[in-house]
Amino acid sequence: MDQVAKATDAACKAGADFVKTSTGFFVGGESKGAIPEVIKVMLDAAKGRCKVKGSGCIRTREHFLQLIDMGIDRMGVGYRSTPTVLGLSVEKAKAAVTAKESY
Repeated sequence: MDQVAKATDAACKAGADFVKTSTGFFVGGESKGAIPEVIKVMLDAAKGRCKVKGSGCIRTREHFLQLIDMGIDRMGVGYRSTPTVLGLSVEKAKAAVTAKESY
């Protein structure tokens, strides 16, 4: 976690608007994504100098809401997880997309 804190600090000092946990597309090893422990380290290191985006491995509504409660500024949620995270059935999510496409 020390590397996460140092990287967050360096990014903020360099003038970054945001730091984020991961791309969500990591392959070749273990990807923890936006786990609360990493988000806490990033928020503590950022000290309000730049915003924090949680991305990767956000697959449940509970996890999504936990990260919001922690104070992250943006969220990256994969398209397969979006209906679950938003509390929608797959059918309702598809209907919403279809309705939007007909504009």
